[in-house]
Amino acid sequence: MPERYDNRQFRRALLQLPLQHKLSVAGTAGVGVGWTRDVSEGGACVELPEVLQPPLPLQIRLHTARGPIEAEAQVVWGAEAQAVREAEAQVVWAWEAGSTGRGVLHGLAFTQLSPSQRYALRTVLQRNAEESPASVRLPLRVPATCEPENPGGPPLLGETEAISRETLSLRLPWPLPPGTLVRLILHTPHEPLMVKGTVVQVEPPEQQRPGEAIRLTVRLTPLGWYASLYLGLILMALS
Repeated sequence: MPERYDNRQFRRALLQLPLQHKLSVAGTAGVGVGWTRDVSEGGACVELPEVLQPPLPLQIRLHTARGPIEAEAQVVWGAEAQAVREAEAQVVWAWEAGSTGRGVLHGLAFTQLSPSQRYALRTVLQRNAEESPASVRLPLRVPATCEPENPGGPPLLGETEAISRETLSLRLPWPLPPGTLVRLILHTPHEPLMVKGTVVQVEPPEQQRPGEAIRLTVRLTPLGWYASLYLGLILMALS
């Protein structure tokens, strides 16, 4: 049997994951997409492209590196919104997408979560607590074109390994030094996604193998809101 939760008893963890949501109301259709800002076993603060007025029941699907987690949730307001205001003073609870490059903030309380999904969520939160990544890289293997911007050079053809809203790991035929500004075109099955960033880490020479591509980590220039939504759609479509 699914379990019901009092969301106030759970500690939230900063965690950015793409999610799908659908209204649990008879006669409604369509699936929306967004991103979490923080998550707990009892609920989440999420960014969505549209305003949903509470109380609204939702079916949600979180995309994690360990697979999808599905739950029933409800858009909440009142004390839950006030708690977020107190914890994050510069956040206005429901603000529109704009120059910030983000969507509309909502508070979700999980109303039903199966024991197996609760265990999966707890595992994800525990791993996040141990590694402390606010923005977790999720697997994404698509061809990529890398164009160095300084001092320039020919495009490099490679493949991505994993991505988040903040960083990306990929393999290229030869290394680029840390600090190199790059323009990356991710060749997804639908439309190309262009991102920019800075190389921050390169696979050490002693770990490189002759004839094999070299792993690099790129810190991304903040994505615009619609690029973030498209990235979320890609991650969920390829999972």
